Amino acid sequence: MKIYINEGSFGFGISPLEKINLISDSSFSGIGLWFEKLDLWLGQKNTDLQDISSALKTKKVDVIEINFLKLLFTHSYEHPELQHEISRGIHYAKLFNAPFLTAATFGENLQPTLYRENIRKLSKKLELENISLAIEFLPWTEIPSITDLQEQLATIDRDNVGILLDTYHFFMGDPDLKALQKIPPEKIFLIHINDLINDSELFSTLSLIEITRGYRVAPGLGDFPLIQFFKTLREMGVKAPVSLEVLNKNSTSKHHIDSVLNSYTSTLQQLGA
Repeated sequence: MKIYINEGSFGFGISPLEKINLISDSSFSGIGLWFEKLDLWLGQKNTDLQDISSALKTKKVDVIEINFLKLLFTHSYEHPELQHEISRGIHYAKLFNAPFLTAATFGENLQPTLYRENIRKLSKKLELENISLAIEFLPWTEIPSITDLQEQLATIDRDNVGILLDTYHFFMGDPDLKALQKIPPEKIFLIHINDLINDSELFSTLSLIEITRGYRVAPGLGDFPLIQFFKTLREMGVKAPVSLEVLNKNSTSKHHIDSVLNSYTSTLQQLGA
């Protein structure tokens, strides 16, 4: 079974080439890349982009996703900053043959007419490139659940626009499996899998954003009911690819990296595969 690792699982202190090497030596099939971090790395380290392309081909590591548009829900479509994000995301998706460009529901006082039109325009542009848009709901935003996101996608009604379902956002937001079952299975495009240790003190002192960025653990090491979650998805007929996104404040530590790389078997167990 193909399971991927989002590069955020290793933090951003090591190069994309190092991450590709780590994954090539593991049982995982590919990587998810962040275009903003690629731009920064290439600019600061004077790395040749062709080196990354060559490493992906030589090491037989596929790219599943390019993360992620931050301004799609808040800026006008023609705004230079949003257009920059879009152009960089598409550039890397085409270069690395990634099927998904992702976006997240950032922003306050959102205007549905604005972001719906943005998504429609972008989806038409992506359709020409054979790229799909996977949108991630965030429980601290105005689109906090899979139900709320699907309501928007149903209104937008574009075949190449669907849901990026992150287990952290689902379980820390509205973890309702009955609500999940109401989502058309074909609209779940991509799944980010991660786990979290149930720590009441942590939950009482830190925000959802702080926890999501600093305390995720590999599947099976925390307390999310992932087995039941993925059983529900299988029963629904969801066929979306799965990528580990284990963001953690100790992401570059050897202990954390080894934990992620050694989690292939436990991830399969959580998936029921």
